[in-house]
Amino acid sequence: MNESVRVVLADRYHILGPLGRGGMGAVWRARDTDLDRLVAVKELRLPDHVGEDERRVWYARMEREARAAARLRHPGIVTVYERVVGDDGRPWIVMELIQGGSLQDLLREKGRLPVPRVAAIGEQVLAALSAAHERGIVHRDIKPANVLLEGDRAVLTDFGIAALDGDATITHTGTLLGTPAFMAPEQVRGLRAGPRSDLWSLGATLYAAVEGHPPFSGPTHGSVFVAIATENPAPPVHAGPLTEVLAGLLRKDPAERLTADAVRGLLAPLAHAEPRRPAPVAPPPIAPLPRPAAPGLVVPPPDSRTAVETAPPRRWRGPHRTRTRALTLAAALVVVAGITAGGWTALSSSKRHSARTGRSAGATATPVSRDMTIPAGGGAIFDVAFDPDGRTLASAGEDGTIRLWDTATGRQTATLLDEPGDDKFSVVFSPDRRTLATDGDRISQIRLWETATHRAIATLADPDDAAVTSLAFSPDGGTLAVGADITPTIGDPGTRMVRFWDVRTRRVTATISGIKKDVDSVAFSPDGRTLAYTDDKVIRLVEVATHRVTATLTGHDDFLRSVTFSPDGRTLASSSDDHTIKLWNLATRKPDLNITGSEGGQIVFSPDGRTLAGRGGDDTKVVRLWDVESGDIVASFTGHTDTVYPVAFSPDGKTLAAGANDRTIRLWKVP
Repeated sequence: MNESVRVVLADRYHILGPLGRGGMGAVWRARDTDLDRLVAVKELRLPDHVGEDERRVWYARMEREARAAARLRHPGIVTVYERVVGDDGRPWIVMELIQGGSLQDLLREKGRLPVPRVAAIGEQVLAALSAAHERGIVHRDIKPANVLLEGDRAVLTDFGIAALDGDATITHTGTLLGTPAFMAPEQVRGLRAGPRSDLWSLGATLYAAVEGHPPFSGPTHGSVFVAIATENPAPPVHAGPLTEVLAGLLRKDPAERLTADAVRGLLAPLAHAEPRRPAPVAPPPIAPLPRPAAPGLVVPPPDSRTAVETAPPRRWRGPHRTRTRALTLAAALVVVAGITAGGWTALSSSKRHSARTGRSAGATATPVSRDMTIPAGGGAIFDVAFDPDGRTLASAGEDGTIRLWDTATGRQTATLLDEPGDDKFSVVFSPDRRTLATDGDRISQIRLWETATHRAIATLADPDDAAVTSLAFSPDGGTLAVGADITPTIGDPGTRMVRFWDVRTRRVTATISGIKKDVDSVAFSPDGRTLAYTDDKVIRLVEVATHRVTATLTGHDDFLRSVTFSPDGRTLASSSDDHTIKLWNLATRKPDLNITGSEGGQIVFSPDGRTLAGRGGDDTKVVRLWDVESGDIVASFTGHTDTVYPVAFSPDGKTLAAGANDRTIRLWKVP
């Protein structure tokens, strides 16, 4: 239906505008002139090439939806008022209008939701499903897009493929009924779906809501089906007390799944628990920036009056991300190389001062043997990243090459980019593992790759030809934050900035400019609401929704190299050339812990948040593992013969990878 055409159905429903569209239909806002109320009207749209026989099947399916939903009266189910027939003979369904978006819309905006909110949504959807099951109706397509939210109310909609006991099936060959990522194993195998199938889909929906992604994913429907049928979902990271519910619902055997009553008993205390209120803490005074008037506005950060001052050249202390360009200032490169004898070395205890405990913390480091060494090319390794399933490791190197490695065998599986003479500094996987972002052919480009096919799918070229210095995907994968730098030249102090790219539209949506020094690190918080970036000796925190700098964390005495959020989002870790790592309490915006003896390289939290990995201070060839509560060294990894640059944990936390100036990548088993 053309949106510009005024349509009146059954002489009473005046179509006002679109609410949403799908592959086979659309939902419209309409006014019921007889009862003077707003309603939603669902329209079935079929392509012109669909034959009469198939058209009748789809009409029967819509009739089934109306009949199924009309049998249900429940506050958690969208009420169907009636079915009407248009002038062209097509059926339309007139329904209750829910004044709000779907759970899918909310997850796209927020990334993921807190446990109490997810539990409350689950409790309401479960009540709606129970009402349907009692009437002999199986929904068969529970997913975030079919859960509508109106304030605190969650409402189940779209019974378009519901099965009613006693009805003949209308399923036919070639029609996929259900959404792959949320289909139960028995549906994937072609077996009859029952109430327990809806419970599986509810579990997959709650998993997606609390984790920010479905429990199973893949580049094709077939790969998703195989995963659902044969694999276990990745253990949830953010579910906390909801984990028992998810584990109980996502069991392959329907007979082993939690019953609706059992799920209800587990969800109720989580949905209605009183939130823990932290003791009020007076935060340090913050000078916020003016809120941008519109997306894409260039926002100056604090201290912008000094941002154009020409800084003296600094010595090389790691993979400094500014690339050499024509007419740029010359930079000195000093690499201190050393040779470590033997395959692995056990370290003795080391004392580190803990600001949290106010004592010297000593611990005997665990001896760690080297698990695998990968000869990785013709130059230093500047970045490494595990894909979200841990099977592939991507590397970026001084020789201008992006490579992919099989983590089980150490075998190279692909070369994505090979540009001799142009260093590559960044590799980062999207959370759904479908996309890899890397440096492009030129220093001012970002290349997006499809991981399943190793095919380049887009090139993001900086509008000002600024060199890319750091990359980070938002938790929902929709935004790419980019540190960028127009290198100083004689008489020109240069420009540093953070760009926000919309991954879908391939456009810059906002820029924070006027930064003092190169943005060597950017990081999103796990909930996607905050971005941290380095600026000389300070850390800036940005509210992602407004692109407004909300806080500046000070305390380091030298250039910052890396920032990273803990998995629970409560702590921010930073490393600096001042040989310290600070762990910042984001509630107070003050460091709870100072770890001395690090060496300003990249740092990463383990997936469980208990340890932090980074380069050692007294020996840049050693990777250390620190306890985040005490600051103790719990393990030291040796074997590299030159300075270590990047470090990365595998998603399960069992493997630690490091790249170095010795042209190798090493993988160690984490004790």
